[in-house]
Amino acid sequence: MSPLGVDMNVVWAKERGLETPYPLLGHLLDTSAVMGELYHRWLRPGLRSLLIDELGEHVDKLLMLVAGLHDIGKANPHFQQQNKQQGETFTAIRENLRRHGLTVSPDYMSYFSETRAMRRHENHSAIILDEDIETDMDAADSWLALALVGHHGKFAAFNPTRATDLKITKIKQIFDTTPWGKIHKALIAQVELGVGMSRDELPDHVSPTVTVLISGLVVLADRIASQLDWTQTAQREMDEGIISLADPKQWVTHRAAESVEIIKKTVGLYQNWSTREAARADILDGFPPRFAQAAALEQGDGLWNVMAATGSGKTEAALLRHATRNERLIFLLPTQATTNAIMRRVQKAFKGTTNVASLAHGLAITEDFYSQNISVSDVMVGDNYQDNGGLFPTEFVKSGASRLLAPVCVGTVDQAILGSLPTKFNHLRLLALANAHVVIDEVHTLDAYQSELLEDLLHWWAATHTPITFLTATMPAWQQEKFKQAYSKHDSDPARFPSFTTWLPRSGDEIDSDPATDAPPVVIPTEPYTIDLTVDPVPYDQLVDSHIRWIQAQRQAYPQARIGIICNTVDRAQAIVQAFDHEKPVLLHSRMTAEHRRRNAEELEQSIGKNGEATTVLVVGTQAIEASLDIDLDALRTELCPAESLIQRAGRLWRRDDVARADRVPGLAHKTISIAAIDNPKEWQTKPYFAAQLDRVAHWIAALDEVDGKKPLRFPDQIQDFINQSSMGLTELFTTLNDDEDDNASGMDEIAELIHKINAGNNARIDFSTVLADDATNTDFFTITHKDELAETATRLIDRITIPAILHDPTGTIPGAWTGSIADLNSIKWHDTEAIREALRAVVEIPDTSSYKAMTSEATDITSNSSILCRYKVVENANRFYDQRLGLIPIKES
Repeated sequence: MSPLGVDMNVVWAKERGLETPYPLLGHLLDTSAVMGELYHRWLRPGLRSLLIDELGEHVDKLLMLVAGLHDIGKANPHFQQQNKQQGETFTAIRENLRRHGLTVSPDYMSYFSETRAMRRHENHSAIILDEDIETDMDAADSWLALALVGHHGKFAAFNPTRATDLKITKIKQIFDTTPWGKIHKALIAQVELGVGMSRDELPDHVSPTVTVLISGLVVLADRIASQLDWTQTAQREMDEGIISLADPKQWVTHRAAESVEIIKKTVGLYQNWSTREAARADILDGFPPRFAQAAALEQGDGLWNVMAATGSGKTEAALLRHATRNERLIFLLPTQATTNAIMRRVQKAFKGTTNVASLAHGLAITEDFYSQNISVSDVMVGDNYQDNGGLFPTEFVKSGASRLLAPVCVGTVDQAILGSLPTKFNHLRLLALANAHVVIDEVHTLDAYQSELLEDLLHWWAATHTPITFLTATMPAWQQEKFKQAYSKHDSDPARFPSFTTWLPRSGDEIDSDPATDAPPVVIPTEPYTIDLTVDPVPYDQLVDSHIRWIQAQRQAYPQARIGIICNTVDRAQAIVQAFDHEKPVLLHSRMTAEHRRRNAEELEQSIGKNGEATTVLVVGTQAIEASLDIDLDALRTELCPAESLIQRAGRLWRRDDVARADRVPGLAHKTISIAAIDNPKEWQTKPYFAAQLDRVAHWIAALDEVDGKKPLRFPDQIQDFINQSSMGLTELFTTLNDDEDDNASGMDEIAELIHKINAGNNARIDFSTVLADDATNTDFFTITHKDELAETATRLIDRITIPAILHDPTGTIPGAWTGSIADLNSIKWHDTEAIREALRAVVEIPDTSSYKAMTSEATDITSNSSILCRYKVVENANRFYDQRLGLIPIKES
């Protein structure tokens, strides 16, 4: 019984999986206990300071009180009676409510059940606490209501019409004139006693930035406190008299101590290296730090923008910076392939620690990291990882936005920039992104649409003073200025390659109070060298033949060489492989199954990667090779591409000092790249690039001084200018136009496409500069979330439609194909992780074009209960459309 004489066991919160329903007050106190430990143990120091600065030194109790009130709305007749539910449990629940006078008449019940808004218990939490959430109110004044209604994923007004207002008035009258009102007062009083703070001590105003953080923390605390085994522990301890609802303070104290373990078993608690020396040893593998790596160890807060050459140790620099910070790490990359590769490097770096980790992208579950099948409870009991160290997964952070909550998360950049789009539970994603050191590698690969989204997200990171590290070899000036304006709110000359610079976060009043500019860029000492470029003009219909002749000439001159060809289209890459079947070339492109790509990438990294010693190797691929592989080629030919892509491709050439290179390519003094450029191309022939952009690249190369028939590109002196001339913003693009309409046709197409992407990004994104303003209204704040969760593809403006499919092949010819029956595929359950992993190895993106119509016309829906597999179609007996060397092959309809 409570001090008000109310039996706190009557109203319940949880019943699924339990022998008896779990009391609502128990869940509220549990959530308070978890919230306190999340604040003290899971939040990074910088976020704790931000919360203290605004909310005061007792912010932990404030958060615990809000968490303890989040589900008070479950104390309403509609939720408690669950009239549509059948069975002994709910029959007993309803009888218990009746005995305590907590049932209401059908007329009264209609006020709770007729509209969706009034059926939602989170809305009743705000109603019971008399918190308004009208659309035109300032969000800062509605902070508590927003945190309460948002804990099931979406910020929204629950009283948008006069009819709803009248229902709410009537509901309040019902609460006041029935025992429900007494229940509410008792619940509030007990939660206040449990956390040691009353509602009267809560502030009237909380900034939108902090409101987002509080809302995300409430979601997380609720999810952790709802874990079935933890609830069962509480029921057992109640039966044994260890805890009692009559003593909420003791309950919270006891459960807080226990919550440390449940937090470890779910999201995990970050464990840093024991010392900086240990971090250096694990990250650098015994090698001395390079210039940027040494600087990383002294890097403080802010956004650290590192522009350095491919293979110069930027990844290790980011990890060394992180080693100085006792906080979570989110490491983001442009593609699934690069993400998988970096995950292996991060795992190696963290081998001396014990951390929950996640791999975050659409096909992550197929990777070896998730084949460990180790539960954290086993780890804690058996001390398995305490002995061996390293990163390991948990079920809690295995899917969706929850992956970003892990102490160490490696994922695609989509996982972050989804935060700038309205989506369900976005406040949880934003909390995760603010509560970590975030590293974004290959930032330059973001197109104009994605750059708009990242720019918006940088406003959030600036407001939360989140430490960011950008890694890039080729960031153009327009992109640097856009991102710096968003994070630091002032202009300066863009940094030039190779260098690093620190941008300090500024938002709101900080812009006026701290007018100081950032420190100037620090030039990274780099050994200069030249890359000899030769441009080979080729008619479009002779491109493949020209590549073949070049390979033949290189092989004749250098029989043991590692030769690479990078094409701009899949069909040309496949044609080259067919011509050199005797060499068993390794092919890599996007129209292969996930398993096929994985096998080929692994073969390359083992044979010509960091420790590879293979000779006489032929590598053929598309843009997939640019940044996804740590391989070392001796000779390279590429089709003309944008400057940033050309430099990335050059990064696969002579990547390391290799004493054996002189034996493989005797007489070759330094890097040489052969560039095949289409002679007088039509616009469609240069796809996926614009002819105007490639023309700028060709003209820039042509203007280089010629030496012995080659165009030496001086590295690093000429790189930034090369990039800026290739990748331009709108202002620069307009200056390239002239009075000749024919010359301008391709340029105008490029400008139109850029404007389309910029507008699409601006229209789609949240606009944090408005949402986080002090005078933001609830209507502004509502734009953070949406009733539905967005797919990762929402972060990419897709102009070439593909159909994601699982390939079925009972013969096993297709690498990674699903060899079981279609019925077996459709019967996979959501919890059958191994079967899902097996199915996803067969995933491929099929172009929705006439060339693949014979295949797409046979693709059928998957009816599996797995939410992952439901995204895909299946092609039965797909070996007709697939070559085990080439990947997908187009088949003309007969």
